Amino acid sequence: MSKSVNLDSVVQIIDSGDNNLLKSFLKLEDNGFSYTRNSGMSGTEIDDLLLLSKYLIAQTCFSQKNGYFIGYVVNAGIREEFDILRFSNDTIVNIELKHDLPSGSYEEINDQLIRHRYLLSILEKRTVLCTFINSLNKLLLLKEDNTLVEVSFESLANMIPYDYILKNELENINLSSLIISPYSQPAQFANHQYFLTDEQKEVRKDILTNNQYNKFGLIGGPGTGKSMVIIDLAKEYQRLGRKVLVIFCASLPNSNEISTALDLNILSIKNITENVLNAHNIILVDEAQRLYKNQYDWLMNTNNKKVIFSVDHQQTLHPEEKKLYIENQLKLSPDIKIKELKKKVRTDLVMSSFIQKFLNLKAKGVQPFDYDNVNVVYFENKLDAGTYIEYMRQEENYVSIELTEYVTKTGNNLKRPKICMSSETSHSVIGKEYDNVLVPLDKYFKYDEDAKLVSTYNEYYPYYEDSCIFEALTRVKNKLLLVIIDNPDLYITVQEILTWKNDKLYKQ
Repeated sequence: MSKSVNLDSVVQIIDSGDNNLLKSFLKLEDNGFSYTRNSGMSGTEIDDLLLLSKYLIAQTCFSQKNGYFIGYVVNAGIREEFDILRFSNDTIVNIELKHDLPSGSYEEINDQLIRHRYLLSILEKRTVLCTFINSLNKLLLLKEDNTLVEVSFESLANMIPYDYILKNELENINLSSLIISPYSQPAQFANHQYFLTDEQKEVRKDILTNNQYNKFGLIGGPGTGKSMVIIDLAKEYQRLGRKVLVIFCASLPNSNEISTALDLNILSIKNITENVLNAHNIILVDEAQRLYKNQYDWLMNTNNKKVIFSVDHQQTLHPEEKKLYIENQLKLSPDIKIKELKKKVRTDLVMSSFIQKFLNLKAKGVQPFDYDNVNVVYFENKLDAGTYIEYMRQEENYVSIELTEYVTKTGNNLKRPKICMSSETSHSVIGKEYDNVLVPLDKYFKYDEDAKLVSTYNEYYPYYEDSCIFEALTRVKNKLLLVIIDNPDLYITVQEILTWKNDKLYKQ
């Protein structure tokens, strides 16, 4: 938990020249400045913080020097970094530190402050947002119309309230509600003030301005915002007068509703014909890891069209998808320009810790937390479990996600039938996110000799069950509920994960 600081104290610690003192300060504040002047890394942010603090000290009274949070990183729902935050009863002050002007322009500064205003809006307070550029000795303020204006340090001091709150009000607030999925919440997405991170904007710019390549591979893991970039690119190309088609390589039964809401032509891959392709010159292919070989070859052989493939090999659910390995084919092709999204924009350290531990009890680098948004219930039979799931779906707004049913081609036998007929399936939720997710797990799920969650289901079933469960779990934005059926060992293991932190403290 981050601690608030006094600006006089900050200056005296940094100016002391005591490296150990500075290290202790940085650790105590639990902030992002994990380096010092004498380390092998750059200490420019420390210098920026020092200079800004001295400027503010000269213009503020004692109470205005209190209540600052340094280098706070949000990891609940959204990942975002704030250099300096200060909270009062009706105002939030956010100051960002830049040693030099990023990329020689003010655009990045403007975008970051607009993004921060949007995120801080969840607290429903007045915001004062500015950036200090050390090398230019400039202080830029974000105005109400989202433009920048240079202000004096005296002006900033006059905007800092005398009262302050000794608590970081962003802690314990899940910002996942601010991320809207274009496929599961198209109407909200269309009317929502969504934002792109600096990394996403850089990828977007590179694709838009690159005239050397007609084929692009957009690669990123779950939560990196690939679909958001794809939709944003589609809207920008459309604004430029291009004929745009978004192909979604998974189930999309409400494609007409989504297309109307987003004002884009979005179709499921199964509805794509030669005539449809010929009518467009910009093709964006989302969830391309699910393409069949003939579909991939077809799209690759399109001439005079820009084709952008969005892919994540972690979300392959079928052996043929893994065998084809679209992501690797894109990387190996000399005709394709690869752009990667490495930073998660939809992230929750606590939920990520639970999911990693649940899928692999020996997962490395996973720390225990208080898993307040994870719960587990147990039933002996599927009938009672199904009744409970339907209730939670209707009354508590959970989206139940089960293994995808499969009907054998010979014998017409149903494999892995749903426990609750209203449940979504691993395939139907690809590319979508939900606030509350419920995942049923039956007696076939066990941990193997490597402590990884596997299925012992021994009848023919064409999909990777562990990948299907991974797909279901990673759709959650807020609350996760596991329904364990006729599997006491698994229930006990989940309990041990949920109480992991307390048990660890008790043993100490």
